Amino acid sequence: MVSKLLPNVLQAKQAGIRTMLDCMPAFFARDVRLLQMILQQSGMQIDTSTRYYGAVNNKYLPFWAFT
Repeated sequence: MVSKLLPNVLQAKQAGIRTMLDCMPAFFARDVRLLQMILQQSGMQIDTSTRYYGAVNNKYLPFWAFT
């Protein structure tokens, strides 16, 4: 997956973009290891969400979100 994403990230960096925002919420397919690899190989800053996603009758929320 890194080999597919890295060229696009490097192209964005070359265009002057310094920070990318990853809006994928926790517990909904966010891959922090992938983000870390992209970060390390590109030197790009990546900010990621720490929020939850409550759609589909709260299907993607952990039990502690209700306490």
